Amino acid sequence: MKNNQNLYWLSAFVLLIFVLLFTFLIYVQYTATIPIYNFIAFFISISTIIYIIWFVNDPRHAILAAFFFITISPIIPWPIGIFIPELRIIFAILGLIYGLFLNKVEVRSLSNLYIKLILGFFLLLIAYLFISKVPTYGREKIISFLILIVIPVIIFFIMSPMKEKDLKLLITICLMVSIFHSLRIIFYGSYNDPRGLSEFLLSPIGYARYAGLGIVILFTLLVSKSLNILKMSLIYFLLIFLIFALFITGSRGPIISILFSIIVVLVINFKKKELTFILTIKKLIIFILVLNICIYIVPIKFNEIQGFNRIFSYSYSTINLNALSSGRSELIKIAFKGFLDSNFIGIGTGGFPSLLNRQDELYPHNIILEVLVEQGLAGFILISLLFLLTLRRVSLIISSYTFTKSQKIIVVLWFYSLMNSMFSSDINGNYMFWIFGAFVWLLPFKKDINLSG
Repeated sequence: MKNNQNLYWLSAFVLLIFVLLFTFLIYVQYTATIPIYNFIAFFISISTIIYIIWFVNDPRHAILAAFFFITISPIIPWPIGIFIPELRIIFAILGLIYGLFLNKVEVRSLSNLYIKLILGFFLLLIAYLFISKVPTYGREKIISFLILIVIPVIIFFIMSPMKEKDLKLLITICLMVSIFHSLRIIFYGSYNDPRGLSEFLLSPIGYARYAGLGIVILFTLLVSKSLNILKMSLIYFLLIFLIFALFITGSRGPIISILFSIIVVLVINFKKKELTFILTIKKLIIFILVLNICIYIVPIKFNEIQGFNRIFSYSYSTINLNALSSGRSELIKIAFKGFLDSNFIGIGTGGFPSLLNRQDELYPHNIILEVLVEQGLAGFILISLLFLLTLRRVSLIISSYTFTKSQKIIVVLWFYSLMNSMFSSDINGNYMFWIFGAFVWLLPFKKDINLSG
């Protein structure tokens, strides 16, 4: 009893640091000269108070929600967009305290095969740093992988099991993150730039992925059973809003990933006989009609938005595709050649820039090729095992008679993040692939199976 009291006090101390940090941020915002920042500071104040009340009444879900929010969205989505590493550390500590001591997590949950593969890959990154010609960049990749992927995956397993209520909470947070970041795109992105770039929007592909996250969730809900008119209307509205934000960024990779995810949703639905083909087509036709009505009603000249032009020029014009792809086809060729020239061994963690005589951050925008060129066949075998075993688990979950709508959304989000990892960013920028993969392994099915796989 005394130990539990000490842990509660320790948790309270960590939470106090969180409150003090946010108090400082509120002060900074209130002293700003831009009026909207005052509103944001007020919003943060109210949110902090509500969160503290939530934490006192339901510490597990409060910690899980906050840590998942910061994991999925490392950049806090207010207009200036800032990264607060202290928040990640605070909620990681709270997660460890609750999971290991108050939640009394079983050791077997930490011996999960997915964690073993993640840790094995992390150790491989460290080992391959010694042969890298760009060790500084390699060290940065290793540290980022530890912070963005290894620690969150362990924390989520510590806070397991993930029940239906937990999954609904996490999906709601994903939708919130998608909406918040899409608001940033619409209000702070530049409509005159092909990528929507502006002073407040410097990473279009990241924000496009956030918008896609919400689109995938909403589409999965749309083609599900038991939706009344009000819910369907809300889903239609949010879908159109998120699609508009996505198109402003001019990003094509997330669009392809969304289309792939839609196919996955439809295949699952038909396999589980959740929705008939006729009813699915009916809902899609209604959505297309609503979308077209909105396009004609809204007083916006879409042909003047450069992001729209960038996307559709790729599909319908004969302009240089390599220029549109930011030279990524050349990076892919260089990566594959580097893998072959290394005799399939790999050139070391962070070593890809050396193939172009550079020492800064650079990658082939394809997670498989990145691993092949830097960690060779050893890395490729590890990541292939992780993918294939997760895919096998997905198959078991879908075949289960306990398969729920929330589980379906988690599965589809994993496919969405997997496809994204084939088109852009590196192993760390594709942190969603690793995180949603972890939640696939945390999904229960049939009976309470052994988490050791």
